Amino acid sequence: MEFENFASEYNNLFKKIMPIIIEDENKRKERRSRGEDFNIFRVMGLQNDEVHTHSAMIAALLDPNQSHGAKETFLNLFVEQIKILNEYVGKIRTATVDTERPIGVLSNDKETGGRLDVVLDIELIDGKKVLIVIENKIFAGDQNKQICRYINYAHEVKKNNDYSEFFIFYLTLSGDDPSKNSTNGLKEYHTLSYKSDIFNWLEKCLEKTYDRPLVRETIIQYKNLIASLTQQDMDKSAQEKLAQEVASSYDNIKLAIAINSNYNEILNQMCEKKLREIFDNINIIKEWDLKSERYGGPWSNQYSGICFYRSEWKKLGIAFEFLNKGLNGFIYGFKYVDNTLEKTEKETIRKNIINEKNKEGKEGSWYPWYDYVPDYQNFSTKFVEALYLGNLKDKIQELVESNIKLLNELNK
Repeated sequence: MEFENFASEYNNLFKKIMPIIIEDENKRKERRSRGEDFNIFRVMGLQNDEVHTHSAMIAALLDPNQSHGAKETFLNLFVEQIKILNEYVGKIRTATVDTERPIGVLSNDKETGGRLDVVLDIELIDGKKVLIVIENKIFAGDQNKQICRYINYAHEVKKNNDYSEFFIFYLTLSGDDPSKNSTNGLKEYHTLSYKSDIFNWLEKCLEKTYDRPLVRETIIQYKNLIASLTQQDMDKSAQEKLAQEVASSYDNIKLAIAINSNYNEILNQMCEKKLREIFDNINIIKEWDLKSERYGGPWSNQYSGICFYRSEWKKLGIAFEFLNKGLNGFIYGFKYVDNTLEKTEKETIRKNIINEKNKEGKEGSWYPWYDYVPDYQNFSTKFVEALYLGNLKDKIQELVESNIKLLNELNK
C-alpha cells in the first residue's frame, strides 16, 4: 500500500510540473520569435572561447579604466559578490586589469612560467596591494601543474612587490575544483562558478546600468550566454513554480534528491541508448563498414567519445567527443589512431587538413583538427530535443558525410 501511495504522489507531481515545463517552452518560442534569442557571441561562434569572450568580458567589466564608464562600480560589485573579498568593498583606490599576462617561459618541471587568464593588481586606500588571479575554464582541461605555478608566481610577487595578499581563483561553469595534477598538492586557491558567482554578479551589474543602454544590452547578451552555458535559461517564474511544486511534499523532495543524486548516470543511460542508436544507424558509417571504439568511460565524463575507423586507415579516424563533463563541449574531428606517428608526420597531416578546412577549427594533442558540433555543442534542452526527435542524427550524418572523403585521402 505504501508503494502505491508513493507512485500516486509521483504521478500527481508529474501532472503538476508538466504544464509548467510546457508553458516555459511556449514562452521560449515566443522569445525566439521576437528575436530575444539573438546573441552576438553565438553568431560569431565565440560562445566557448575562454580568451576572447569570457576572460575578455570579465576583465573589461572589472577594469575601472574601461570604456563602460562605470569606473570602480563593477569591480566593487565583484568583491561584494565573492565573500572572501568582502573586506575590500569600498576600499579600492586604483586597479589595473590584464588578460593573458605572461609570467615567464614554462620551466622543465612545469612549476613556473605560463600565462595568466585574468589578473587584477589592486591598490587599497590604505596603500596596501592585493593581487587577484582568475584561471578561467569553460571546457578546456587542466594543464600539468597549472594552478601550482600560478600559486608559486603569486608567492614570488608578494615577496618582491610588497603585496599584502593574493587570491588565486579557479573559475568553471559549476565551481569545480582543479585536478590534483594541476595543484600538485597546493591548496592556496578558491573556486568560482559561472552558474552562481558570475551570473549573480552580472545581475548586480545590470542594476547599475539603467543610464548606460549600450553597456546594459551588452551585459544582458553576456548574461544570457552564461545562462545557456549553465542551463539556467528557464524563465524565473517557471523556476519558482516548479520549485514550489517539488518542495510541497516530503515524497516530492525524495524524488528530486534521487534524480539529482543519479543525474550523471541518467545522462549516461540517455546517451548509451539514444546517441549509440544514432551512431549505429548513420548510413555512411554502414556503407563504409566503419568500426567503432568507445573511450573515456561513461558519456558524462570529460574526454568521453567514440571514434570510427577502417582497418585500411592507419593514421586517422573520425571522432565525436565531449570535451567537458556533463555532455558539454561536443566536438567532432579527425583523431589520431596511430600513437607511433612522428611529430613531423603529424605536422604534415595537420597542415593538409588546415589547408582543406581554410584554417577553420582547432587542434589538440589527439586531434590534428576538430570543431564543435554546430548548434549542439553544449548540453541543453535543445540538445535533448534534437537527440530524441532526430535533428542530432541529421547533423551527425551531415558531418560524417562531409568529412569522410577527406579522411580517406589523408589516410592514403
